Amino acid sequence: MNSNNQLKASIHKLLPQLSRIQVLIMDDNVQMAKVVRDMLDAIGFERIYTARDGSSAIKMLNQRPIDMVLTDWRMEPMD
Repeated sequence: MNSNNQLKASIHKLLPQLSRIQVLIMDDNVQMAKVVRDMLDAIGFERIYTARDGSSAIKMLNQRPIDMVLTDWRMEPMD
């Protein structure tokens, strides 16, 4: 089996697990957050949340268990 097929097989095994992972996207750029959300959705993530600033993200983190955070490095008013 070549490396490309091995990668596909590994991803296929992970798909059921990806749907259970809760992901928070933090980005003040709405278009970028949508691109990231669409990419995550396309590979099998189903529990995707977005926050447009740091204070909203903190509230969301206090409301539910988040497994993974993808964040913009610089955001207003709080990084």
